[in-house]
Amino acid sequence: MCNKLNIIPSFDLFSTFSKIDHSLWETGSYNDIQVANKDIPIFRFKLLFEICEIDSIDSALANKLYMEGFKQAVFPLESSHKIVKYLYDNEIIVCVATNGLVDLQYPRIINTSFGKYITRIVASEEVSVNKPNPKIFKSILRYTNLNATEALVVGDSLTNDILVAKNANIKSVWYNPNQNINDSNIIPDYEISNMIKLKEIVNKKIR
Repeated sequence: MCNKLNIIPSFDLFSTFSKIDHSLWETGSYNDIQVANKDIPIFRFKLLFEICEIDSIDSALANKLYMEGFKQAVFPLESSHKIVKYLYDNEIIVCVATNGLVDLQYPRIINTSFGKYITRIVASEEVSVNKPNPKIFKSILRYTNLNATEALVVGDSLTNDILVAKNANIKSVWYNPNQNINDSNIIPDYEISNMIKLKEIVNKKIR
């Protein structure tokens, strides 16, 4: 995007964008500016260019170029393929709940080596709310005809994954590869630093 729009890439530019993007998707606002989900993609660039004092850039074009590049920016975690295939082979339904846009997130997930093992993807755009709202998980339960006691949420965010699971009365697994200290009051049911450890938890749960 920067190359095609002749924008000089810098740490400040990327850092500012990251703050804006995360805040908008997670809270629907940035510095008390409320933004509807459908308006976030273009508005985030409009705000970025204003803050970084970058003039004469079409925010819609910037978003289009960003989306084209980001769809291809896929970096699966080590062991992802192995654990997802293991779950699939053991007839465990695998679904993905993600904040963001359908056009952006679906291709990134489907085009992984393990995308074919995933039953359902739900992006926040489809349900009009972002995690940590539990609606996104509840929509997956409805689609799969499962109840909360039959499900397990695995995620790396205490707020966006573990807290949401608790709000939906679903057991949770906190993926914590860096073994960070949890000094919050959000307590997961399980904690793992390696995805392969998920096998042990799943086997215990389904027995």
